[in-house]
Amino acid sequence: MADEFLTVYECAKEYNEGTIEISKFESELHRLILERDKLIKLCENTRIPANQYTCLRNMTINRQFLIDLKSHIKSGGKKPEINIFEFGEYLSYVSKFLR
Repeated sequence: MADEFLTVYECAKEYNEGTIEISKFESELHRLILERDKLIKLCENTRIPANQYTCLRNMTINRQFLIDLKSHIKSGGKKPEINIFEFGEYLSYVSKFLR
């Protein structure tokens, strides 16, 4: 998860500075979403006792954040400024429900 956060943080920083294209940021988000899906499936299959629900819930919330951020970038039209610390504006109804 720390790697995931660092990747999103670095991509947002580089995107805001103009050193990477939006397509690179989108592809990194897509890669992280796919990795998150694989991790969720692994946790579902290994049947982690007691903590399983909390673990899966937290992973699902994080996955939805990545999807919301990717959707925000796509729908931004012009180049949107990305601030992952002020993520409230990116959240969908699904994210708000899951939180």
